[in-house]
Amino acid sequence: PGSGTEADPYVVENAEDFVSIKNKLSAHYIFISDISVSSNTGAIVEGTFTGVFDGNGHTVDLSISVESSNTNTFDALFGVSTGTIKNLIITGSVSGSDKVAGVVGKIEGGLVDNCVNYATITGKKNVGGIVGLVYKGGAVTNCVNFGSINGHKPISKGLDMGGVVGCVWD
Repeated sequence: PGSGTEADPYVVENAEDFVSIKNKLSAHYIFISDISVSSNTGAIVEGTFTGVFDGNGHTVDLSISVESSNTNTFDALFGVSTGTIKNLIITGSVSGSDKVAGVVGKIEGGLVDNCVNYATITGKKNVGGIVGLVYKGGAVTNCVNFGSINGHKPISKGLDMGGVVGCVWD
């Protein structure tokens, strides 16, 4: 249901609906129930999300586990976003290489607002509870992390990790 507009967003009620967001990255979406999603290849929503996603206070239980030596990965619910992602709760675990987080691997000029992470996040670079890398004017507001954040690289090698955001780079 829904037409993907601001007035009539696509309704996301299960994991299949959520995964299909990658087919219409510029649309408006709203959650109506909690879901569980998993991946062993990286972000659940691949590509650059440019739309609006309203979690509507619902929870996504994540299970992302990526074994890669690649340092240009996006291991999170959303890989890259220039849009708006808001009102979302994350549980579960995310383990990856670079730009590892609960909500978004990298935001570039986008907004993440009112999100909460309870998931365990583990990575090698740019590791954060909500966003791995905030780049070129992206914003993270009213977000909080209660999850465990773990790094696998010596700090001297440029780990960049934090509770809410792993790294801010303008």
